[in-house]
Amino acid sequence: MSIRLSYIVAVISGAVMALSVRYYSVVTENSDTRLEVFEYQQKLESVQSQIQAKRETIELQQEKLSRNLSLGDSIGPAIVTDIATAAVKGNNPRLRDLLQKRGMSQALSAADKEQSALPVRKGAK
Repeated sequence: MSIRLSYIVAVISGAVMALSVRYYSVVTENSDTRLEVFEYQQKLESVQSQIQAKRETIELQQEKLSRNLSLGDSIGPAIVTDIATAAVKGNNPRLRDLLQKRGMSQALSAADKEQSALPVRKGAK
């Protein structure tokens, strides 16, 4: 019976040793996996901060574009009107051709009407 008991103890000791080795390998593998996850999270946070910075830059650029577009909407027609008026007053065919070429004949028509509506001064040609 003592021989059987020693076999049982040896088998149990071997099983404990095998389980200990398996436990160590699982813990080591788990530790490596945790390290990989931590590194991935670090990279993810870095990329997210870069994305946020890019979003802020884009928002600033969009605000600037909106301001410039509204400025162009208010100044552009005034400049075209002034050029058309100068073309009519100065009888400048090159400016007239340029405006017509760019599809600004309405501005020329308005300038012509404005010019013809002005009273003619004495001594003016």
